[in-house]
Amino acid sequence: MDRGGVVVAIRNGETLLGFAGLNGQPLGTEGQHLNLGFIHVSRPCRGQGIGKRLFERVCQAAIERSAKKLYIGANPAVDTYHFYKAMGCTLAEEIVPEVYEAEPLDLQLEYVLSSPETAS
Repeated sequence: MDRGGVVVAIRNGETLLGFAGLNGQPLGTEGQHLNLGFIHVSRPCRGQGIGKRLFERVCQAAIERSAKKLYIGANPAVDTYHFYKAMGCTLAEEIVPEVYEAEPLDLQLEYVLSSPETAS
């Protein structure tokens, strides 16, 4: 957060249902990416749209920080892959070395952000 990132959370009263973190440091050869560092939904709350809401909030935060794409180093579990695929993520066109080297077995994904100016 000290470098412009953000953590978003969804709660029900005092109960934390899920949270996500966006790193604010631009990545990629053109600084086009911001890294979705983590997204987690409590197991009993999965399948209720909380992950999608967190993803949307992180996307909005990335757009506000002028990013063109989210970069995601995702655990290669089947459920994780299906979640990101459902969100519209694809295999990354450019591998960001800092993210890849930290977890070389992770899926390297990206999500193209659309702003009001580019949405059709």
